[in-house]
Amino acid sequence: MTQDNLEKMCEKILSSIKQISKVISTGKWEGDSFVIYDPPYTLEILKNKILLKENGEEVVILTKNGILYSRNDSDINIVKNWCIALTSTTFKRFLIKTKEC
Repeated sequence: MTQDNLEKMCEKILSSIKQISKVISTGKWEGDSFVIYDPPYTLEILKNKILLKENGEEVVILTKNGILYSRNDSDINIVKNWCIALTSTTFKRFLIKTKEC
């Protein structure tokens, strides 16, 4: 996966977070951010960035412009997997079906 693809996925997630938040059972709104719990990690989706935290410590910061910070490649892979899951065609179909119900 290229950096460009990751940036595009980030942009899609940031623009559709309200819809995503309605179907993710392991997440909740905390102020202006939606937090997804995946122990020991949390994925915090804010207005303009996505943070991956491990035990409260920021380990990846992702924006529409790419990765601003990462502790290591393993953490980047976790963010990539979440981005793929949250932007996958299957997930989008699930969102559409949920809206119709």
